[in-house]
Parts: sequence; C-alpha cells; structure tokens
Amino acid sequence: MRSVERKVTIHSDERKLRNHIDLAQYAGFPVYLFDFEFLLGHVPQITTWKREKIETIIGARVDHVLDRADVRIAGGPGFYVIFSSRDAEIAQVRANVISTDILKHFFGTESLIPEAARAFCRLSDLKSVAGDLGVKLPSDQEIAAAAVGAAKKRVDQDNVAQEQQPASSLIADMNALFRRHFGEQRREPPKFLFAPIWDSAQERTASFACVPALSRVRGNVAEKPGLAATICDTDISALAFGLKGAWHVVSRGEIALITVPVHIETLSWSKYRTAYLQELAQIEHSLLNLLAFRIYGLDTGASLSQLKQGVSVLRRHAKRIFAYLPSVGIDFSNAGVMGLTGIFASAPDHIFRSGDLALLTVVASKLRRICANQNAFACVDNVQCGAAVGLLKSQGIRFVAGPIFDRPSEEPGPVKPFPLSDIIGTSLVGI
Repeated sequence: MRSVERKVTIHSDERKLRNHIDLAQYAGFPVYLFDFEFLLGHVPQITTWKREKIETIIGARVDHVLDRADVRIAGGPGFYVIFSSRDAEIAQVRANVISTDILKHFFGTESLIPEAARAFCRLSDLKSVAGDLGVKLPSDQEIAAAAVGAAKKRVDQDNVAQEQQPASSLIADMNALFRRHFGEQRREPPKFLFAPIWDSAQERTASFACVPALSRVRGNVAEKPGLAATICDTDISALAFGLKGAWHVVSRGEIALITVPVHIETLSWSKYRTAYLQELAQIEHSLLNLLAFRIYGLDTGASLSQLKQGVSVLRRHAKRIFAYLPSVGIDFSNAGVMGLTGIFASAPDHIFRSGDLALLTVVASKLRRICANQNAFACVDNVQCGAAVGLLKSQGIRFVAGPIFDRPSEEPGPVKPFPLSDIIGTSLVGI
C-alpha cells in the first residue's frame, strides 16, 4: 500500500510542476496565429463587439479541438495556439480544422469563406508570442555567449569535446524566459479541507466532504470558480486532496467515504473531461472505491441532460455520485432516473437568522420528493444548529453536513458514533 501512496504523490507533484512551466516545453513546437483583424475586416456584424466577446465565442470552438497538452494564448492581433506535436503536417491539419470551424460559424457556410481566409490562420513562432506578451528575448550576442558557456561547462563536466549549438541554447533561453514569465502569472494551487458528514440512519460520522479552504463558500465550492481550464485544474486538485484524505483514513485502520467536488463543465467539455478521467485512471481501484463524486456548478436553469451525461461519464469509474442543487425548485419529473447516489441541497442562511425552522421543513419536503423520483438519498448541507439536525432526521434526510458538526480540518476526523442526543441543543461551532 505504501507504494501506491508514493506513486500518487509523485504523479500529483509532477502535474503541479507542469502547470507552472507548461509553456517551457513548447520551444520548437508548431505555433499558429489566428488573426482577429481578418474577422473584423470580413464580418461586419462583429465590428462593434468587444474583444472579450469574440474571444469567448472563439475560445469555445477552439478548446474542444485542442489536446490536453496544447496551449491557447490570447495576445497581439488575435490568439496563438502552440501545438504539442512536433509533426508539422499534423499541426497544419488541426490548425485548418480550427480555422474552418470558426469561419463557418461567422460566414454561415464553408463555401462562402473567401480564399483570403488563409490570412486568418497562419504559421507563426515562439518569438512572436514572446513579443506580444512582453517577454524580452535574448540578443544574438547573449545566445552565442550562452552557447559557448554551455559547451565549456559540458567539456569541464564530462571531459568530452562538445560542439557549440546556438539553436539549442536559444531553446534553453526561451524555456527559462517563459518559465519565469508564466511562473509569475500562475496562481497557487487551491487548498482543500475535510468537513464531516453525519449519517442520520446510523447516527455517526463516517464520511467527509473535500471542500475549498476559503473563508466563505457556497455549496462547498467557490462562488466564481473561473474559466473552464481553471475549473478543471481545481477539480483535479480536489481529487488529489480527496485521495490524500482517503489514504489517511485507511492508514489509521478506518474506512470512510470521501466526497470530492467536480464541476459540470469539467464533465461536459471533451478536453477537460478527458483530462479528469485520465487522472481517475491513475488511482488504484481499492482507493477509488473510497471516493464519491459531488457534481456542482448547476444553475437554476441548467439542462438536466447535461447532468445526466456527467453522471454517465463518472459511472465508468465511480460507485457513488452525488449532485449539488442550486435550488430544490428544479423539476426532475421528466429527467428519468440518472443513477445518482444522493442529492445535496443547501439550507438557506436566512432560516437560521430568523430561527424559523418551519421553512427548513419546506426545503426538506421538496428535496425528499426529488430524491424519491431518483431513488437517491436526500442530503442537506449548511446546517447550523442542533434543532435543525433533529428536524431533518425526522423528515427522512439521510446525510446532514454543515458548521454545526465541526470546522473543516486538514485531515479527515475520526470515524465515530455521534448520537442525535449529543447534537440537539448544540450551537454553531464552525465557520
């Protein structure tokens, strides 16, 4: 079992390192520029659009084509794509696919795309990317000096004559420049804690939710998680923390379920879904069985077909899948049975501010009806007083979570009986 922990840790650390220096490895890889100026000159209806709107529309059409290791960078007259394949023909074909898809979107049909469209997508280089990002390139003299210095160092170390290689030196210098530039841009990986979940049927704490270590979260996730790529990275970080928590529980001789959040967008976009599933494939089966997945990011008007697809994707790897609802007013009547283990809803703060727990009965009743149609356990989060715990148990809510039980901690707490009699009358002690 120790070897499993070591393998997972190394994998996680390698991925964090890659996140910080991902552009450094692309020196010498094909780079293409997609020029917004061409679109503005040929599509009159977008001339009044802000650049952000164009980038949003185009970005959605580009990302589903890119491989996990490819990078799209906004800058200069449009955006660049650095392809991770050194095969120039493959990069050209994929660049053409992206270009054709975008132009068909704006022109309506491929036959109407003018011949000048090749000006929209053209081969570029890493130097152009650096220039548009304001990254200073080494001078020819610096390149030559670095090459001489590198060659001399190799001779001194290996006592073997080496030829000077200015081209290799340029790549090394570019690597260092991009590593420095993007290392400053990257945010620190998010940190997660473990919050206890109470089982009302067994009256014990035997599972834990992996939640962001933020001063204020809603639905166990940040209110504004960011762009799709950032969301995916956050979900994978949560998976790594959840796995660490599961290992911690096993190492002390206990068994507990750890729920980890995964955003609906991560499961919906092909590129990010593939990245997430690749991470799941790295986890040993015995540890994966200790993880449950909590799909978040739904909004009140969300398509339940999107949720159904997400459950189907996770079902290949997971035995237990939960959904986190933004509202108990969502209509599941025509959704069909999705295969959810349970459905979470958050107890509104105003219920505890007003002290009117009758309002909590309404929430519990609606949630229970949804769960009955889905053959799923009803779960309520954000519970802030012992009386509410007793009420929810009487209403048939199976799992209860919230600050009433304890503050989230660095590691999952003990698996232990927690009788309702010990909870009733307890005041809020958490965040």
